[in-house]
Amino acid sequence: VRDAVPLEDVVAALDDLDLHVEGGATKSGNAARAKRGGPRWWPRGRAVRAVTAVRAARSIDVDAAIVGEPTQHRIDTAQKGAVRWRGRTRGDSAHSATPELGHNAIVDMARILPVIATAIEPPLHERVHPILGSGTWNVGTVRGGTSVNVVPDLCEIEIDRRLVPGDSAEHVVAQVNTALETLQQTESDLQIEYDPPFVEIPAIETPEESPIVQAAKQAIAATGRPATPEGVAYATDAAMLTGLSNIPAVVLGPGNIARAHTNNEWIEIDELEAAVGIYG
Repeated sequence: VRDAVPLEDVVAALDDLDLHVEGGATKSGNAARAKRGGPRWWPRGRAVRAVTAVRAARSIDVDAAIVGEPTQHRIDTAQKGAVRWRGRTRGDSAHSATPELGHNAIVDMARILPVIATAIEPPLHERVHPILGSGTWNVGTVRGGTSVNVVPDLCEIEIDRRLVPGDSAEHVVAQVNTALETLQQTESDLQIEYDPPFVEIPAIETPEESPIVQAAKQAIAATGRPATPEGVAYATDAAMLTGLSNIPAVVLGPGNIARAHTNNEWIEIDELEAAVGIYG
């Protein structure tokens, strides 16, 4: 499973912090979700969030953090967050020879997508970050129908909304849900459902005057490389460290992010050797 860790490792990490865990659930009742019929895994970000949240609650004193993602030794102090959730429309199946006997869920999804866009897009331009720019959104998956000769009774989409510092995932989702509820009041034939987010990653920014940023700038400047802090549109574990545990963090490491999540990840030896001096 790419970008995932065994649930048992998460449970072990929580146990190391003396948090009682039984059957994959903590005392707070947060049950660990498992994929049907297979090994139990947690997405890596969720695993980090679980452990760092517990550490934050136990007030472990951490001055700062460096996340060694491949930045080509650029100093990244800001990154976008993300919220992802699912929505669906339901209809009634029928033979395509008699479509009037059914109700097409895919056609209904086409009706609600403009409403979702209208709810999401205007706020994107209300908050523009000086490094990261504005937020973005994307409908990344659509699933519906079982056969070309059957009127589909279900259509489901997954939405990805990228956040900038100051954005609230809860508010973003609520705006969309409110728009859909209003639509249903005027078009009662629509059957619309939406789930709580399955991913919530906070957008973060570590101030340039932070000691960890100043230390990173000095280390990079000593190598003759540009030391101006930058930002990235993707998320890293720094989001969990800073966003949930208030640990100042920078993302800094050898390698090129363009080679991440590929079948042939690699780092130039010169960059790796330079990292030893920078981290040291």
